[in-house]
Amino acid sequence: MDVAINENEMSFEAPLVVSKVFENCLYSGFFGRLDSERVKVITERMLEAVESVDCDYIIIDMSNIDLIDSAIAAHLMRISRSLKFSGVEVILCGIRGFVAQTMSTVDIQLNELVIQKDLLKALDFVYNASGYKLVAVDK
Repeated sequence: MDVAINENEMSFEAPLVVSKVFENCLYSGFFGRLDSERVKVITERMLEAVESVDCDYIIIDMSNIDLIDSAIAAHLMRISRSLKFSGVEVILCGIRGFVAQTMSTVDIQLNELVIQKDLLKALDFVYNASGYKLVAVDK
């Protein structure tokens, strides 16, 4: 199941895709510059995705964000809260230094979020929370 924002719908450099990566987990990565119009569409698409798929978790990868301002950081928190109200645990990963600084100036409450360093750690968190374990396979 993939939900994509078509580039013809919006004028930004990369589409947003929400993909199922595990039986109860969706993944979405943000790319480029986040502005208010794009974040509004992202919010709508993510809520549509979690309503159409039975999932308990969504991983939001922020490692490819080029620019973020305090208003957008605050809106990302509203996305997370909206998803939580839908019964979905949000895991943010890949937050780069400048994004972390912006989010801290908005006084984001970390106790509301699950934050992991990167996608691998986010997946490991979801697997563990789901009763699975991520292990290396001998070749």
